[in-house]
Amino acid sequence: MSTPATRNANSLAWFVVVVAGSVVLAIVWGLGLFPRFDAGQRVLDGARPLFTEERVVGDRVGITMIDSVANLLDPIVDAQGGAAGEVGALVELVAGATGLSPEDVLAAIEANFPHTFHLLLTLPLDQVSAEIPGLLTFVADNSGLADAGAVLDAIAATTPNLAQAITNLLVVTEGYREIPGIEPLTRFDGSPVRSITELADYFAFDVVPGVRAVAEDYRILDTTAPPVDAFPPLLLIIGILVTIYGVAMFIIVGAYTPRSTEPDDGATEPSEQVAAGSSDRTLESVG
Repeated sequence: MSTPATRNANSLAWFVVVVAGSVVLAIVWGLGLFPRFDAGQRVLDGARPLFTEERVVGDRVGITMIDSVANLLDPIVDAQGGAAGEVGALVELVAGATGLSPEDVLAAIEANFPHTFHLLLTLPLDQVSAEIPGLLTFVADNSGLADAGAVLDAIAATTPNLAQAITNLLVVTEGYREIPGIEPLTRFDGSPVRSITELADYFAFDVVPGVRAVAEDYRILDTTAPPVDAFPPLLLIIGILVTIYGVAMFIIVGAYTPRSTEPDDGATEPSEQVAAGSSDRTLESVG
């Protein structure tokens, strides 16, 4: 290959290197890798406590307990649960088994199992909630306290556990079937989540299993070096170095490759033949 062709090939090769470096820089800036990878690293840092193996195991146990609490409340929180309507059937069952009348059964339960007796009387729990505002108002009207809120404050000051139970009973029974403000929430399959039992199912069958499924992948991504936010600087440095090196070599190749002025061998041979032919013709004319 001639010297100009070699110089052109070398220049083209280093030009390709410059283009490659420029493409890397364009990717870094054009795709916004710095903010995107920084955000990804913040996600990893923030979610790290969630994906530790001990917490994942604890989540499963905890949500199972919450699910059991929801299953406990569901039958007794309101008439829709159905437990309140079964109290009479339970008394009849015991009466038939013992030979006692239903009245005697209730009397025996009250005498021997007073807590169970009064629990049965409270069902459903939303009826208890319905009576609480009237009870607080009654106390306020027959005492020196200003209103129902003052009565509840007094109860909280002297019997905080009862105040806690009363306050939260109102919240649970009022929002058990329709949790206020939960309308946007759906299960992973798109079905709505509205009640406490549906919310427990959402965590038990969607959220916790979802965390469990990706926990190991998360830990691999989080603990494998280099960190995610190190990639944009690395790519930027590589792009700059490749571009600078390619430009430098492109200039050097163009500046220091000699430009040959000697004719090719193929061009020399015809000239020599022409010169030899001219000499022969001169000698013949002289002779």
